Amino acid sequence: MPCENEPFLVRGLTMFQPMFGALKNSIGARAAFLVSTVFALSVLVPQVSSKPSVRSELVQLQNRNGLRLVAVRDNKVFTVSYADRTLTQSKPFIEKGTAEGGTVSPDGATVAISLCLDPGFTHPTPNSTDCPAGFVFATVRPDGSGLKEYREFVNPAPWFCWSHDMSKVVLNMEDRRQGRYAPYHLEIVDLATGSTEIVDESRDVFVDPQCWSPDDKRLVYTVNKESAIRIVRLYDTDTKKSRDIASGGHPTWSPDGKRIAFIECPPSLRGCKYYGIETSTNEQKLLFKKDGETGLSWTPDSRFVAYVDGASALERTPSEHLREMSRLRVRRIDDGAELPVADFFDGDIMWFDWVSLPLKDSAPD
Repeated sequence: MPCENEPFLVRGLTMFQPMFGALKNSIGARAAFLVSTVFALSVLVPQVSSKPSVRSELVQLQNRNGLRLVAVRDNKVFTVSYADRTLTQSKPFIEKGTAEGGTVSPDGATVAISLCLDPGFTHPTPNSTDCPAGFVFATVRPDGSGLKEYREFVNPAPWFCWSHDMSKVVLNMEDRRQGRYAPYHLEIVDLATGSTEIVDESRDVFVDPQCWSPDDKRLVYTVNKESAIRIVRLYDTDTKKSRDIASGGHPTWSPDGKRIAFIECPPSLRGCKYYGIETSTNEQKLLFKKDGETGLSWTPDSRFVAYVDGASALERTPSEHLREMSRLRVRRIDDGAELPVADFFDGDIMWFDWVSLPLKDSAPD
């Protein structure tokens, strides 16, 4: 059967070649060579499984209901191709101004963005970029139509969390209705009425996509503490109160409601682990160990997650060893099978979210 980790396998076996050469010229070489070969293959070759590959399942889901991974940056929507591990990008969807970053709604119909107002980004020097008109929160369709600016909600962070019914968005912002020097808060915005609800008044907090419980009554977010410590906090919209639920950050709520996933890292950012809180029992269980750079993004059926982490030495070509390299991966939760789907270099990464319907209005560039 095809091996999804074929590049990894080839590079790994290449690293064993010097050892194999030395063994073949030594006493007892044949036995040692056989043992080393079997060991290398047992480590590097994934076990044969009766399950379909991650790639084939993703391609099937994409063909059946349009399920895909998308990201928003610099006025464009980027979409992952599972078949050839490439990114396609749409035409710019903002004519006046610049969408710094954003999050596509789960149905693919609307994008929540941090909008740099017209004239957009300017470059006063070769090494600097300015937004002279300022940033505001806005929503827009992927084709650029239906732009709605919330000009009193300024300096939004470039990532957002849509409610399941897509009527509300959680974001960090300054609400200028409270004055010119309004504090920076984590707030819920009702998109129809523009009404807001403060989630947390701490400045050093942030939210990831997929923060809501399935009934849209509770949400999870990250609080940054001193000494690189992070706390997962849960907010209840009925009681208007928050409470700490775990040590870690980047929490996301699985669509089936069964788990709140988060990542816990030591100050060194090495030896990180992804955990899941079982919502029925509040029991915390280890999901897997990875030095991830993002939270987990769940498919609608909660069977797969996408995340970004660093690429190992065995996954790189010789030229890639000279650069900082991160990799977007999709992992099947029940058996840990993974598929690398995109690579990023020199600290340039994007947060990808699952969209269940095709972005028909977003034409490729």
